[in-house]
Amino acid sequence: MDQNGELGDFLRSRRARLRPEDAGVALDAAVTPVPADRRILAALGPKMLRLARDRSAGAHPAMGTPEYIEQARGVLGDGPLLARVVTVVLESEPARAREIARGYLGLYFQLPNCAASFKRLGFTDGDFTGGGSDRLVDALVAWGADAAISTRPAEFHTAGADHLALQIITGEGSETPPRTEWCRLADLTGGTQDEAPRTEPARDLPMSDDDHFPPGQGKAEG
Repeated sequence: MDQNGELGDFLRSRRARLRPEDAGVALDAAVTPVPADRRILAALGPKMLRLARDRSAGAHPAMGTPEYIEQARGVLGDGPLLARVVTVVLESEPARAREIARGYLGLYFQLPNCAASFKRLGFTDGDFTGGGSDRLVDALVAWGADAAISTRPAEFHTAGADHLALQIITGEGSETPPRTEWCRLADLTGGTQDEAPRTEPARDLPMSDDDHFPPGQGKAEG
């Protein structure tokens, strides 16, 4: 089956979960259904964003830039929640920071849906070679001096994000939450160390149109 056919099947399966009148056992038909205004979808592309707008409280995309958030907000409109993951490397040396980032991003560059999303932002096939161009890596991962990292979340809020989930990658491959790094990031972004971030290892889930987190990384909701 070609890529468009697979995407069509995927979208139909998602709609089936949300629209019991169409097909299958849907969320709305569950024994204890979650109301549409209490659920959000891991939506990335424009079709999934429209589905999130129409059949849920909003969208939780990943692997995007502030420009992507602006586009997504345009699709969702003013009402729905738009919650974005911001990936951070606490490293100011360019070569090392990009090395860590590329180790994390490599999987996403192989996913057709992510590649299509990046191309809609103006990136080309050449940006996916060699582990990702500096331009693409720098757009997707916050790294650098403290000032550069501390101001990055504001760029996403200004673009239209309501909520951000900050994710630290260290390149160490540990399942233990990097608490020292979280405390530093809290200082940089105006958080407090009295309230430790809620961290959890990303689950080893199948990566489909909008499943975002490879195993071995932690995230915190903030």
